[in-house]
Amino acid sequence: MQILLSTELAIKILVGFSVGAIIGLERQKWKEEQPLGLRSFGLISLFGTLTVIINDQLHESILIYFAVGFVMFTVSVYTVYRVWKTAEYGLTTSIAFVIAFLLGLLVGLDNGYNNAMVLAATVSIFTTFVLSMKGEFTKIIHELSSEEITSALELGILLLLFYPLIPAGVTDPIFHTIDLQTFYFLMIILLSIMFVNYILIKKFAYRGILLFGIFGGLVNSEATVMSLGKHYNEIDEQYKDYIRLGILLANVSMLLRNIFIAAILDPTVSKDLVRILIIPLGIFICIGIIRVMLLLRRERRELEDLATPEIETPFSLKTAAKFVVVFAIVTFLSVLLESIFDVYGIYIAGVIGGLANAGAVTLASVTLFATGKISVVDASISIILANVSAVANKIIYARASNLEKEIIKKIRSDAIVFFTIVVIYLFIITTNLLPIQVLL
Repeated sequence: MQILLSTELAIKILVGFSVGAIIGLERQKWKEEQPLGLRSFGLISLFGTLTVIINDQLHESILIYFAVGFVMFTVSVYTVYRVWKTAEYGLTTSIAFVIAFLLGLLVGLDNGYNNAMVLAATVSIFTTFVLSMKGEFTKIIHELSSEEITSALELGILLLLFYPLIPAGVTDPIFHTIDLQTFYFLMIILLSIMFVNYILIKKFAYRGILLFGIFGGLVNSEATVMSLGKHYNEIDEQYKDYIRLGILLANVSMLLRNIFIAAILDPTVSKDLVRILIIPLGIFICIGIIRVMLLLRRERRELEDLATPEIETPFSLKTAAKFVVVFAIVTFLSVLLESIFDVYGIYIAGVIGGLANAGAVTLASVTLFATGKISVVDASISIILANVSAVANKIIYARASNLEKEIIKKIRSDAIVFFTIVVIYLFIITTNLLPIQVLL
């Protein structure tokens, strides 16, 4: 048997050692007296790589069995030693040691085409990240209530168990636009965002109103306004301005979310839809951010003393179901109005749908554009009108929450500013002062 050292073999040896050494570095840093550290992890993964290389030359699978047995024996001895010496019963390091060996085997199996080496490096980095987050994970687990854990399990069941059971390709019998599986997945995404926002708000609770406005606006800006009115209606007078900032940030987050939705789903290579949307929505976003920064800079008040939003549940199936229903209705209504009133039906649907949920209109309009049912200009105008309605509807929700007239007045001024921007923009592009071709 003759094995010549080549560039490919040298790379395998270096990577084979590195994928384990990265994990070992974290283990050694976590506990200095750790018997298994950088060298041990690096060598065991290199052992796995060399096992595969030599096995390819000998064509004897007995070598693989020997290597696996040796690693299992080593891990067993280490585990017994740790329990006897330190009375610690954790298996994390032992499991990580086995993973390092398997990653070494994976590096050895790389043939230049199957990307096994890249996979090994990726898993190594991810494993190290998980190990390094022990303190954070422990803190989060301790802070989670039984209701929150149950909610996380419910979310997992909805995604992993029920989603595969939803039949693909099932659409409405009239316009064949509403896809059942897509709508179910949309509900899962919304529930996931709700749950993540819930955890973030709990962790960064001292930022109170502002964080609630930002993260709440990503999910449902209308519900965010109602929550702000409910939880902050009795706070001290000096903090009243933060309610308006929270609502403003909810609108900013909503617009950013809708631009992101359009960017993700826009089927055109040059993102024509986003190019038309970005000017009016982007101007209002910039104005909102500047207003928030100026007030915070001027006031310089500590946010730690502000009350924290109280959220009863991590997510709401009812809210998610309502969103999906609104999305379905808006989609159906858009197609119906377009068939009756031609292009003006889409605009009417945008205005009406935006009063309920601009995100649903954005999704519906992008979907109709992607399927070729409406043009990029019609989809853009519909989305813009929907977002104007969504900013303006905060006045209704603010009144329903019994917020002070001064705050409602400021919310109204924000809506007027956005409406003015949109009117000027639509006038410019419809009168060819700025030809639409320039934006595309």
